[in-house]
Parts: sequence; structure tokens; C-alpha cells
Amino acid sequence: MKPLQEYLKLTEETCENFSQRGVEVTPFYRPTEFETLNEESAKIALDKARIFHINSMPLETKTTRSNMVPLNQDLRQNELALDAALSCAFQGFEMDVNVLPKWVDKGDLIDAYTLDYRQIYCNENFFKVNCYTLDQLQSMSIFELYKRPKMIEQDLREACFQALQTR
Repeated sequence: MKPLQEYLKLTEETCENFSQRGVEVTPFYRPTEFETLNEESAKIALDKARIFHINSMPLETKTTRSNMVPLNQDLRQNELALDAALSCAFQGFEMDVNVLPKWVDKGDLIDAYTLDYRQIYCNENFFKVNCYTLDQLQSMSIFELYKRPKMIEQDLREACFQALQTR
């Protein structure tokens, strides 16, 4: 399958998976952002499309496909935390799953990034608060999507540190 065909197929399936979970996400507009990318950027966008596709799978699918160590009972009772842990595990991203049940509530927006700013997980709430198409999220860099003035970035950073210290 050609990269563009695979990208479009994955993007549409991902949006359908999210739709089945009650979250409507626009897959793309024509022409897609993907079609404007050079070969290296297109490879990165296709990798992101694969990651979003895995993230969008139903929780039961992730549970049966996971090769994680057995999960504790607290984590199994918190579907949102389990979803985050399993999705990150599929990407080889290590996280302390023991802290998740204490931190996560149903309305929380959760996303996880690698040190090189690649998004490896986001939950449905992420899509409820942004106006980007899935194509834009997969094809554009985080710096293009979320460019903010330095003062706002500093305020956000401080708020995150405060929130983490109070938990």
C-alpha cells in the first residue's frame, strides 16, 4: 500500500474508532496536510497516524494485545488510566502505572509526549477541546500547532508544576 493510501485509511479508521467512543473528530480536508510534506516529514506523519490508530482502539482490544506485566486491581478499575498506560506501553514508553489511578478522573485531558515532542498518547478529551483535524495533528509539528507567547508558556509551565506538587 502506498504511504498516502495507508495514511488516509488509518486516519479514517481512527476517526471511526473515536466516533464509536462518542468523540467526533474530522479526519482531513482535501488536499491533506500530508500531501504537502517532504518524504522525511511524511514518514513521521505516517508513524503518528499509526500511533493515533492504536490509541483509538477500544480498551478491550488494547487489554488483550498488551504485553505489559499483570496490572494491579486499582488500575483495572480505572478505565481511563488503563487506557493511557496500555497505549503508552504499545509505544515502548515506560510509565509508573501505580500512580495513574490516583491522578486520573473521567474529565481529564491526558496526552503524553516523547522527549523529542512526539505525541504518543492522547485520550478522547483531547479531541473535545481542540479544533484541528486528525490530519493536522498528525502532519504538523507541535510547535506549529501550539505556538503561544512566551509569557503564556511560562504561566502554563508554572501551573503544571504546581498541580504536580499538590497531588
